[in-house]
Amino acid sequence: MQTVDVRDVAAAFSAAATKDVLGETFVIGGDESHRRVHGDAGEAMIAAMGLEGAIPVGRPGDPEDDTAWFATDWMDTTRAQDALRFQQHSWDDMIAEIRARIGWKRYGLRFAAPFVRAALERRSPYRDAPAGYADMWGGIRAGWGDPSPDPGR
Repeated sequence: MQTVDVRDVAAAFSAAATKDVLGETFVIGGDESHRRVHGDAGEAMIAAMGLEGAIPVGRPGDPEDDTAWFATDWMDTTRAQDALRFQQHSWDDMIAEIRARIGWKRYGLRFAAPFVRAALERRSPYRDAPAGYADMWGGIRAGWGDPSPDPGR
């Protein structure tokens, strides 16, 4: 996945409103430092908040099942960056901003991390399931119902 710092999104929107780019469509994403594996990105963000270890380790997708994966990828932001000059905050800058905003509360949240993890494990759709690959569609069905498109739409 590719993240982006909210400050860079604001800079991109502001630049798009003032630059000569009428009619262009841009992909807004962070610089190359924002290109991350999903699990690593989530863990780093919550660790920055003081909740290190609070997210249970997920299950891998089945490499033999093309429907078992979400399509996410990194973005080509070359044209957007050339036109808008918005990428000003790296991944490390964004993590530092999270730490700064949480501030002293990070230390208290460290004590909460094991309890958050236990609560998330209890709510996991895989809680009583045998070991194996992730079944994301089964988890979605169990939690929110059938994700299939409505007939006739």
